[in-house]
Amino acid sequence: TPHVALRMERDRQPLALAESIQSLRSDVESMWNDIRISFDQIDREIDETLTRYQTSTHTISEEHFHEYNSATATHYNKNDKYRRDEDADHDEEEEDDDYGE
Repeated sequence: TPHVALRMERDRQPLALAESIQSLRSDVESMWNDIRISFDQIDREIDETLTRYQTSTHTISEEHFHEYNSATATHYNKNDKYRRDEDADHDEEEEDDDYGE
């Protein structure tokens, strides 16, 4: 009878809804797993890249670093002294001009 068929359909709806929810849950879990795998792969690639970079770059020792800094400081100090001497000469010329000498 139509009444029995209607009741069977109504009873089946929660089951269909539960199956749909379970299917959706399974899809979401699968996507989440894919995302985790992707992030794990990205992390591994980053670690591998950093390791390759660190082993391929030339690292200078602290001693060489200080030698470089010292040499650089000496170079800049010489240039700075040269600039100061040049500025002093320039200032003397301006003073001479002010006094008409």
